[in-house]
Amino acid sequence: MVKKTLYPFLLILVLTNCKDQIVLTEGTYSGTLPCADCEAINYVLTLNRNMTYTENILYIGKSESKETNSGTYAIKNDSVVWLQNKNKGMNQFAIGNQKLEMLDISGQRIKSSFADKYILSKTKP
Repeated sequence: MVKKTLYPFLLILVLTNCKDQIVLTEGTYSGTLPCADCEAINYVLTLNRNMTYTENILYIGKSESKETNSGTYAIKNDSVVWLQNKNKGMNQFAIGNQKLEMLDISGQRIKSSFADKYILSKTKP
């Protein structure tokens, strides 16, 4: 009997926490990232409440055209934004206070002298 009454409560609690994380995470994030074969990368990521994203990438000193990608995202373990169905580049970001930290291709924090350059700051709520 206790299990039957507890289950709906736990389900509501889990769904509420997921929704809160989406609301906290939605917004536009930007930063200037290191680039191996150009001056830098201007990177802008917009996460929408409906679990879609738009990513704008401009390679400074290499190309004047902006690359735009879009798709859906998920939040893993309440701590990582995962851009789904992205074929190339980094697709995971650790969620921080008003920021996202780009993770490496295996989902780990970047460990190099440039690690602090992979931070995207929230620019629009």
